[in-house]
Amino acid sequence: MLKEFLRRIAFVGILFVVIFGVVAYKDVLVAFSEPVDIVEDYPETEEEIKSIKAVKTELDMVLDVFAEEETTTTNKYGAVTNRRYDYYYVVPVFTETETYYVGVKVSSTKSLEYDKVCDATWSYLYGETEELKTVEFEGGFYKMEDEAFKYFKEWFEDNEWLDEKDIKKYVLPLMLEPIKLSTTRKLTFVFVGVLALCIFLLVLSFRKGKEKTQSVTPQKAVITINDINYPTSNFEKVNKLVEKGKKDKAVKELMEVTGISETAANAVILDWYAYWC
Repeated sequence: MLKEFLRRIAFVGILFVVIFGVVAYKDVLVAFSEPVDIVEDYPETEEEIKSIKAVKTELDMVLDVFAEEETTTTNKYGAVTNRRYDYYYVVPVFTETETYYVGVKVSSTKSLEYDKVCDATWSYLYGETEELKTVEFEGGFYKMEDEAFKYFKEWFEDNEWLDEKDIKKYVLPLMLEPIKLSTTRKLTFVFVGVLALCIFLLVLSFRKGKEKTQSVTPQKAVITINDINYPTSNFEKVNKLVEKGKKDKAVKELMEVTGISETAANAVILDWYAYWC
């Protein structure tokens, strides 16, 4: 019963670890990468931008919202119980010689901060102010989904910001998505620990099961061999040798205790548990 319980606990734990790995593996890759400040430390090329995984910076230029997404949660009756809104903003990323554009995903709770940065950006571009506002960002670059990228390119077309050729060159299918890097790392260590514990429980359950099947308790006060009764205690050493698989030594020990021939001793050892139990 105990070994079955340990196995069930281990399998459930491993299942949770697998689910975490499937759902969060991209976040884990980002969290264990060195974060880059894309505002202060200009990437040198487009390839370098695409190679960045983790980002920790203060965004000081945001152009506009190019799309929004509504996510709803329903109960078993189909009624909506919760609505969540995410907004996608256009963000320039500067290299030493070029300007590229990526998206940033923003929850409704943070959108007001981005709107303020956006207003300050346009005031700066129109020469109305020399100061820019900033908003903290911590997360990583992820591949932008096809539908979002379609709306992303349409924003540049509708606003005549870039022509078709430049859109292909400078508008990148990358989305900045916020995650807590340190929290994700800690959570990953927890799940690795759970996995190690589950593997240990599995090994322990199988070892316990093996030991249990090998240990046989005698049910007789005496053992009868060749019509002669012997106290069971005389054969403790023989039994231990049989349990350990050392049958040759068990045969010799049995011969010494009983004085029977080697052939007879071999026959007894081959059917030992019939005598022992």
